[in-house]
Amino acid sequence: MLLDKYRNIIPNFNDPKAVVREYEDPSGNLVKIEVFYGGKYGGDSEGHGHWVAENIGGIMQVTLDRNPDKVDGGRHLIEQISKNDAYNDQARQERIRKKEVIISELAGLDYSDPDLNAKIKSMKERLWNCGSCGHYDNERLKKQFEEVADRLYNQRKEYRKEFMRQKEAIVSQAEILVYDTDCKKAKDEIRSLRDQMKQIPRGIKEEDDVLWTRFNQASDHIYENAKQAYEERKRKQQEAKIKKEEIAKEAERISYSTDFKAAKDQMRSLQEQWKQSPRAAKDDEDLLWERFRKAADRLYDNSKKDQEKRQGEQQAAKRKKEQIISQAINLLGTSDYKSATNEMKRLSEEFFNAGSAGKDNFALKERFQSVKNRFFEAKKIASEQKHRAYVQSLYERLERKREALNRLESAIRNKEDQLSNIMSRPDPSYNNPHRWDIVARRNERESNIRSELTDMGTRRYSLINDIVELQSKLNNTF
Repeated sequence: MLLDKYRNIIPNFNDPKAVVREYEDPSGNLVKIEVFYGGKYGGDSEGHGHWVAENIGGIMQVTLDRNPDKVDGGRHLIEQISKNDAYNDQARQERIRKKEVIISELAGLDYSDPDLNAKIKSMKERLWNCGSCGHYDNERLKKQFEEVADRLYNQRKEYRKEFMRQKEAIVSQAEILVYDTDCKKAKDEIRSLRDQMKQIPRGIKEEDDVLWTRFNQASDHIYENAKQAYEERKRKQQEAKIKKEEIAKEAERISYSTDFKAAKDQMRSLQEQWKQSPRAAKDDEDLLWERFRKAADRLYDNSKKDQEKRQGEQQAAKRKKEQIISQAINLLGTSDYKSATNEMKRLSEEFFNAGSAGKDNFALKERFQSVKNRFFEAKKIASEQKHRAYVQSLYERLERKREALNRLESAIRNKEDQLSNIMSRPDPSYNNPHRWDIVARRNERESNIRSELTDMGTRRYSLINDIVELQSKLNNTF
């Protein structure tokens, strides 16, 4: 035992009741010898002298020397033994310096360092391994070390709280995205938010885990919503495909019709049904639209060819009728009304058997009738001159009205062709950035044309009434 080895140099400070004991300090793995002295009752160190020496490197070094108060027997000094091996103040001061360096290094640590715990633990071990500096300095330096470590822990805690606030804000955004009906946008944003979460350092582990759990739950909801929306979109696209296949088949059926007016009305109705139906998948939509468009083109091409054929026949009929009218006009200057009347009857039969002249048919008919009327009027006596002038005035007014009606009907057909052309145009692609502007302008144009057709119909009705009224007046003159 050390006590036996060093008993001859252990002081009792002139206190016969001094208590001397040896023990092992587990915190520093050191053997210590301590003396309690100067107490009124002996052996009581509370408030009295306390002397401690430690076996450091085989040398007993004094690490604590607390003198008793004068009231308890006077102040005892230990300078008398300061030079023996039991006291090495230079080594103690060196240990104090090393510990102060460690504390200084500790104060210089970055509280945001993810390895902060490991570094503090390592420095704490270094601090213990420096050895004892005496009870007072040991406690003082230990307290300084713990204060600096606590400050670092508190700073790191506040630092991590900021991470938690940032992640809480991101998680709140993710949870709001769960209710976004734009699934593609929500998926893009949740991926961006996940990248932001990953870039923020880990905070308090338990709270961090909770936030990541909430974030992942929101993310799962978003992807599940996207999956359901995708399946619903596919279902609707399939329904749209079936519907548009029926429309395309019906369009192909009527594209061979020779009743062009009725067929074109049906085609326009089918096109309106197409517009009101949801879109199928892009490939199906494009293929079915191509079938529908070809059917519509076939119908309108056939209608155009039929119209051109009828126009040719009408032009021939027009030329024939004009020749007959010219022959009838030549009869106006005759004085042989008996033979001329028989010739006029023959021309009338030939005129009405010449066929239709299309839009000019009515005007030519009126011209021929006018010639006939003029012929028969020429037979009237001079007393009827005034009456004939009146009839002629009616004819002229009627002619103007009919010409106006012909011009108006031509304008109506032009407007109907414009409307048909607008309605036959395909909708612009959804990928077209100007889609809605194009659709809006087309709808506006269609609305304007329909309004103009309504106005033209009103004028046409008025002209027909005027013509009927004039014709009635003219008929009453016979």
